[in-house]
Amino acid sequence: MPLPGDSKYILQVVYNTGLHDEREVHEMVAQMTGLRMKQISQWFRTKRWQDRQKLKTVPTRTSPRQTKETCFKVQGEWNAQNRKILEVCFNSGFCTTDNFGFLETLTKLTKQQISNWTRQRRWRLKKQAAAEKADSCDVTFLGRKRKLKDDFIVSKKFMYSDESDDEMDEVALNILTNAFEEGCLDEIDNYDTIALLAGCLVGDIKGYLQYNQEYVL
Repeated sequence: MPLPGDSKYILQVVYNTGLHDEREVHEMVAQMTGLRMKQISQWFRTKRWQDRQKLKTVPTRTSPRQTKETCFKVQGEWNAQNRKILEVCFNSGFCTTDNFGFLETLTKLTKQQISNWTRQRRWRLKKQAAAEKADSCDVTFLGRKRKLKDDFIVSKKFMYSDESDDEMDEVALNILTNAFEEGCLDEIDNYDTIALLAGCLVGDIKGYLQYNQEYVL
């Protein structure tokens, strides 16, 4: 059964760029095209056999072959096919500078476009990972692993002490929260310094810890 145009073009680019004998690339092609690994391997074997029969040099990474005109009508377009190709290659760790030439030929995007897309994709993943870490982080509290709730970390309900009706201000609360998260409140010797920085009493720090202990999972 004849291959779809896009699938045949992808296979041809992979072959001409000399990546036809790399299993990792075969797996990426399978994701890009929906072809079975057996079909992909057989197609490459046939192409190598045909070249040898015609006494042509089989393309390699170091000696690629010029790919003919792309089957895509619009070159360099940010379409669903190109996004899928880049996503598959990125997830396989293939979006590196030494593979940009292959991706340029495959997608008809420029090296700058591919580089920008890769950089932005990495940035989004780092941002997502940082957000997930901030939402739920493990902190060592008094020798035990605790999971912090966002509501008590940013809460303003904590009062300075039983003798005061004043609510802790934002700056002081942030100082105590940071000290708590960094484990500085695990050592009582640090209380005087932290109280001075936060503008509160040592007793207020103990009250803060007691309050947080009640809301830690």
